[in-house]
Amino acid sequence: MPIISDFNNLASRHEIITVIMPAYNAGQTIIKALKSIIAQSFKDFVIVVVDDASTDNTWESIQSVADPRILSIRLTENQGNLAIRNHVFKHSQSAYITFQDADDWSHPERLQKLHTILSEQADLALCGSWCFNVFDTEQQLKRYPISHTEILENIAYGATNNYCSASAMFRREVLESVGYYDELFNDIGSGDIDWQTRVTEQFTTANLPEALYYYRQHSESFSKSRKHPLSHLSADIAYFCHLLRKNGIIYSKDEIIEFIKAQAGITNAPVKDRAWQRMLLVLLYRLSPEKLRNSVVARRRKKQTQKWIRAYNQ
Repeated sequence: MPIISDFNNLASRHEIITVIMPAYNAGQTIIKALKSIIAQSFKDFVIVVVDDASTDNTWESIQSVADPRILSIRLTENQGNLAIRNHVFKHSQSAYITFQDADDWSHPERLQKLHTILSEQADLALCGSWCFNVFDTEQQLKRYPISHTEILENIAYGATNNYCSASAMFRREVLESVGYYDELFNDIGSGDIDWQTRVTEQFTTANLPEALYYYRQHSESFSKSRKHPLSHLSADIAYFCHLLRKNGIIYSKDEIIEFIKAQAGITNAPVKDRAWQRMLLVLLYRLSPEKLRNSVVARRRKKQTQKWIRAYNQ
C-alpha cells in the first residue's frame, strides 16, 4: 500500500507546478527523465516521483539524482499509473499540474511555455504540445489539433488521440469539476484519453504547435506492455464513455444496452461512421468479451460491423 504520509507531504509544498512521475521498472530510463525536468528553464516546481513497487533498480536510480525539488515515494505494492496520479491530484497544492513519464524526456522549455500560455489565457484550462515519437534510430514529429475547435471536431469525428497526454498541463481547479482518473482504465489503458476528453467536454483546451516532449517508442513502455485482453479496445471504451456522457446515459450495463437499442433505430447508419462502430464494439465488450476478442481483427472490422448493425436493427 502507498505510504500515505509521503503523499500527505505534498500539502506543505507550494510550488507553482507539480510534475507527476510514476515509475515501474524504469531503472534504465528514469535518470534521463528526471534530469530533463530538473533542467527546465522554469524553476518553481516539485517533482513527485513514485516507485510503484519496482523489481529492478528504479529506486536506486531515483535516489542518485539529488535535487530538493524531488519528492520521492516508494510503494511496497503495485498500485498502477492512474491510482498514483489520483493520489497526487488529491494532495497537490500547486496551481498547475503536469506529467512526465519515466521512460520519456522533455524539452527544457516545456514547463515555461505551457505555464506562460495558461497564465496569459484565463479561459484556457488545459494545454498540451506536439511531440517527437522516438524510435531506436529516428525521431518522428507527431502533430495534434491546435485550437479547442479543432479538438472538438476531432472528437466529433471519433478521433481519440487529441493530445500528447504526458505533455499536457492543466489548472488544478479543473479537478473540482472533472474529478480524477477513472481507474477502470488502470489495467486496460487509455485512462489519459478518457480523462482529457472529460476535460475537453467542460473546458477550453489547446495544443502548442511545438514539439516539447519526447515519447520513447519501445515494446517495454507502459503503454505497450499491458497484457489485458481488452487493451486493444481501451480507446474505443474511452470514446464510448464520452458518447454516453454526451447523451446523458449512466455507465451501467443496463443503460448501455438500452442506449444501443435506441440507436438501432438509425437503420441507415453508415459503416464508415466511426462513432457508430465504436458503440457496437463496446456494447459487445460489455455483453460478450470472448466473442469480441475472437472476432474483432483489423481486416474484418468493417464486415463484422455490418453484420452487427443488421442484427441490432432486426
